[in-house]
Amino acid sequence: TGVLKNYTQDFKSISAKIFKVKGNKAAVGINDRNANYHDVYILDISTGALTKIYENDRFSRFTFNDDLQIVLQDEIHDDGSID
Repeated sequence: TGVLKNYTQDFKSISAKIFKVKGNKAAVGINDRNANYHDVYILDISTGALTKIYENDRFSRFTFNDDLQIVLQDEIHDDGSID
């Protein structure tokens, strides 16, 4: 629509990231619970509803399929290696 909208205005002192968008839904990460990791939510862009689908205390990156389901999680270790 070209209109900028803040879907995280109810969260305080957070970082948010967009993982993947499909149609009127988006997989997003919000670190409101743990500043070091982003929990994964599905955002319904048409209503603004956020639904948490994964509470994350371990992974730094996620890959999603076309149905916005998590298919791969990457963990970065202290030595810089990734699993």
